[in-house]
Amino acid sequence: MSKSWLQRALLAGAWAGGRSRLAAPIDLGIPGSQGQDVADWILALGALGLCVLPDAESGGRQWILEGAGFDGLPHCTVALGESGTAARLATALLAYAGQPGHNRRLGVSGTLLQRRSPALVACLREHGISVRTAGPGTWPLEVVSGELPAALVLRDPGSSQEVSALLFAIAFEGGRELRVEGPIPSRPYVDMTLAVLAGWGVAFDVQEGCTTRFVRGTGAPAPPDVFPLECDASSAAVAWAGGLLAGIPVRVGGIPKSSLQGDLAMVEHLAKVGVAVDFDRDGG
Repeated sequence: MSKSWLQRALLAGAWAGGRSRLAAPIDLGIPGSQGQDVADWILALGALGLCVLPDAESGGRQWILEGAGFDGLPHCTVALGESGTAARLATALLAYAGQPGHNRRLGVSGTLLQRRSPALVACLREHGISVRTAGPGTWPLEVVSGELPAALVLRDPGSSQEVSALLFAIAFEGGRELRVEGPIPSRPYVDMTLAVLAGWGVAFDVQEGCTTRFVRGTGAPAPPDVFPLECDASSAAVAWAGGLLAGIPVRVGGIPKSSLQGDLAMVEHLAKVGVAVDFDRDGG
């Protein structure tokens, strides 16, 4: 499964509260079976009130999400593992979740202890959030929650995940705005975040330019009955490359032609070197 889609959808289920379902084109397995990053993310969100259960009647292809929402989130400590996506999403969201004045500690492990997210930290500090780091990287850190301002400004992001994290943060309240000064790396992943939030009833007006403006609509979050997931384009790219080298046809299902996953660009590169590529109705 696409970890990018799955991590965002799980967060939406926790953040919005209520009951929803994630549906996959293949067997999802039990929660936690989709790799260590996803397993750590489910545990972290579980500490914030999310319950993830496999739907026994779906043939293993659906998970049921029961979220508590973040309105009453108190002081908390969250272990995030080694996922940069999870760390950035949680940092921004916990900075503005619930009432101001609550301490939120975010722990990480492995290589994430050395990684940094200076643009995100600078944005939070500029807009009233106390951020304390405890090592050479950005994490582990502690934030003290604050009031969500009318607009956030993010300057020269080093990762699309910083933009996605702040989009989740301003999704708390209608009419809030995120302004991004400078180019946005890996923009399709921001579009993926917008698609997930739209699936939970939160729409954004996007105004492109030297400064990209994301203005959150006024609608209240509405958990979907079912939110569709995709298979992983990164893994598919390896299979496609193997087929090219071996000279054999390879079919990968569960990834629509309209997918926002960046690694789907592999299909275009294969076509340019003469490989016959075809998408069927099942997204394969």
